[in-house]
Amino acid sequence: ACAGGGGFCGGADFGDGWGDGPPDDQGPPTPPAGPPPTGTRWEAVSTTHCGREGIEWVLVDEVCGGIGQPGYLDAFQVPMFRDGAVIGDVLYAVDASHLWVLDVSDPAAPRRIGLASGFGRPLAVVAHQGRLLLASADDGLVIADVSDPRHPVRTASVALPGPALDLEVERTVVEPATESGLRRTTATSVWVAAGAAGLVRVELESGGPRVAEQLPIHGYAAAVAVRERVAYVAACDALLVVDLAAGRVIGRTWVGDARVDGRLVAPAKDVVLAGDHVFVAAGRRGAVAVDVSDPEHPFVRGNCTIADDPAFYASGVRVADGRLYVAGGEWGVLDLPAENPGMTCRSTVRPPDDASDGTEEDCAQEPPWVVLPWEDVLAPEPPPRGRDPVQTLPAPGVLYAFGDARRIGLRAVEVRDRVAAGLEHVGRYDEPRLVSDMAFSDGRLLVVGPGGGLFRTAPTEGKPLEQNEPGDFVRTTPVRPEFGDAVAAAFLGDGRWVTATADGTVFVEDHPSFVVPARIWPHGIATDGDDLLIVADDVLLRVLRPGSRSESGGPLLDRLALFRRAELPAAVLAFDGATLVAAAEWPAAIRLAGGRAAELDAHGVFDPTTILDPSRWLDGLPRRLLAGSKAGVVELASLGQRAALVVHAASDLSRLELAAGDYVALAADVGTAYVVSADRDRYVSQVAVVDLLAAEPTLTAAAWFTGVGAAAALGDDGRLYVGDADRGVRVFERTEAGGIVETTVELVEEAP
Repeated sequence: ACAGGGGFCGGADFGDGWGDGPPDDQGPPTPPAGPPPTGTRWEAVSTTHCGREGIEWVLVDEVCGGIGQPGYLDAFQVPMFRDGAVIGDVLYAVDASHLWVLDVSDPAAPRRIGLASGFGRPLAVVAHQGRLLLASADDGLVIADVSDPRHPVRTASVALPGPALDLEVERTVVEPATESGLRRTTATSVWVAAGAAGLVRVELESGGPRVAEQLPIHGYAAAVAVRERVAYVAACDALLVVDLAAGRVIGRTWVGDARVDGRLVAPAKDVVLAGDHVFVAAGRRGAVAVDVSDPEHPFVRGNCTIADDPAFYASGVRVADGRLYVAGGEWGVLDLPAENPGMTCRSTVRPPDDASDGTEEDCAQEPPWVVLPWEDVLAPEPPPRGRDPVQTLPAPGVLYAFGDARRIGLRAVEVRDRVAAGLEHVGRYDEPRLVSDMAFSDGRLLVVGPGGGLFRTAPTEGKPLEQNEPGDFVRTTPVRPEFGDAVAAAFLGDGRWVTATADGTVFVEDHPSFVVPARIWPHGIATDGDDLLIVADDVLLRVLRPGSRSESGGPLLDRLALFRRAELPAAVLAFDGATLVAAAEWPAAIRLAGGRAAELDAHGVFDPTTILDPSRWLDGLPRRLLAGSKAGVVELASLGQRAALVVHAASDLSRLELAAGDYVALAADVGTAYVVSADRDRYVSQVAVVDLLAAEPTLTAAAWFTGVGAAAALGDDGRLYVGDADRGVRVFERTEAGGIVETTVELVEEAP
């Protein structure tokens, strides 16, 4: 067993591959700090603290914790791949929301060739006879035809008495009763681990698919492995052995001290067969080796874990060609020998109990923006390679690792050489992140981010701009640092484009770049005529005529005090002779005009007390957006489960309560506001249309698309251009009936 974080474990040498621990800048968070570590989830428990009742957040296993509570299955829908199956040169990956189709003919450069929905919430997948079988949670067992890999089709599904969490195909051979018929026939079944419903056998042939049998196990079936009519079930608080022919549990065992103070700290959540042993994924306990040579008397031999590293959390186990691969979450993949299973993981190691996984706050608590790594969610850095797997898939010559970036919300599949020592990196597929911000002016569309560029209309002579087709746009520049590395975009009043990078480097069309003393976030710049506006802590920076130089050679800067500090990213807007500033944590925006500052009316989504409640931040970080319209200043504020669109007119305030969501972009024209929200967990975004000229702001239309919305800009042609991190740019226009439809997706990258 692994008694420490490196060195030697059961014959495995941890070199430069996945088995060398987490990078220095990565590790488990101080709860509550946004997404939980891979393989776990947050669970709220009642508590009394500092003289008041409230909730405390504790970490529990994502499969074996929170069973039966509302939202149990919803919690699996996070930005993370969970499993996959290979057919030929195509890898099918699932993320509890969609079916992703990747061409892996070149392992060094996997690329997406398809993305399909309508398969429920697929958590596990296997390939069988050229089709896919998916364990799709509350959708049961789903069967997909992938004869056209780019367009998978759901052909059948079977409802189950419990959630489909895992599955394994079993073949049974039946001899014919007559002497003349010596040919054997094969009936194929699949066993599904269905939580509290136990094991369910689905007959695939002979009139299938249909539920043929249900076996209660008096436990919670999280995963299953089957051999010779015997099933081995990871049942959260035990490893169970089930005689499938007799339909009953014949053996049971598990590690000691699996629960501490009533909390399950050693969850049996995945299982794989290896000779006369099974290995069970058990969170911080790692891979537990169980001798099942006598199925009626199984016993635990020991476990392999990384005892002194809390980043290690085993969620998946797979065996191939004499090797055991343990998906260890933010630690990486633990690669162990399995030629002689009885000699692997023989010792028992008990990691320290993380008894204080909850929020141990004192009464003088710091504000959430001081103690929580909110930057990782709002502007995540690229993750280290191969550091966050929740499951693996051995294939000829390579190992696929699924998950890879849960903490920062990025789906990825890592490809490793499992023949070479150290599981050498071969390739990687990342969920696209193509767009950060957009701006539109005088027939030109500016897009910044890895898929960015400058586009312009190519109008037909004599044809009004508003009659141009969206496909008339053409890219006028290649992707270059001014666009690809930038996070914010705008146009100056004189028509020049401006972009800015996160470190404060500003690029201006036809002028040298310069640096301002500010951290710049997406949508973090605005223009006022020919001047550039940027919020930096407690001042508003006005860059006068960007491109002009002071006597010292730097940009011409004016600094205007804000009289309060913007701790979180701030929205800034020049409108009607004034400048509006709204930091994400402020209960009210401020208006700067004539050298004076005044507060606007409070938006009402949160107040100075509720913004300090970290439990709200777990549901959604605070965000602020600003836009100008004929109706007045339009402000969008959100935190946790509350969001609202507020219109600040000359004499009063009106508001529209919005559904909870991650609101990423706001655009407005004369009397209409367009609000873009992104559900990164489900990989779906919404464009909502709000009438600002009605008696109260009114939601009039909405459109959805698969992908992650990131930005929006209204064009001179009356169309709405939406930045989609998945595809580049989507183009929407209003219909005569007042709705909104996507008219084209011409300005896109390769992803289908």
